[in-house]
Amino acid sequence: MEKFTSDQPLNSVNDQADVVVMTARHRDQRQLRCQIGPMAFDRGPLPAADNCNTPAREHFDDDLLCPQLPEVIQSAVEEWGIYLQTMNWLQRRPLIEKFSSCFADNYRQQKPSMTAAEYASLKDLGFTCLLEHLDSGDAVTNSHQARCFEASMHMRHQERAATFWRSDRSRLMVVQ
Repeated sequence: MEKFTSDQPLNSVNDQADVVVMTARHRDQRQLRCQIGPMAFDRGPLPAADNCNTPAREHFDDDLLCPQLPEVIQSAVEEWGIYLQTMNWLQRRPLIEKFSSCFADNYRQQKPSMTAAEYASLKDLGFTCLLEHLDSGDAVTNSHQARCFEASMHMRHQERAATFWRSDRSRLMVVQ
């Protein structure tokens, strides 16, 4: 896979400072939820099938992060997404993490003075953008998918993962 670079500077919509502020806010929210515990998402006994998106996925189109990125980056995300769609979530998970690292590394090449917080924010952004492409809107069906959704910046992904963990299907079974 080719590394993507751009000769054009980032515009105000794609300004790295805005990305860092936005992702830092999501990270703070995620840490707060972890401190509160699993009851933060509890809305009563929900069946596991309720952890999928609402009937029309277009309600979330204005919340997508990938369309806000430069075209060359969108095409790289789409290329990785097409490659990963044929795999199961066990195989996808390490590759999604690898993509998010490459995503942040490419920005670091353009801006070597990047702080660790900026790097982590860009890594989260890359992870979430690829996950947006892989999200079919169906219910979370296994622990590997749930772990990916937990790491997303989107609340709807995190809530679906939390619902899966509360369901009976999240229990490990020992087969003898």
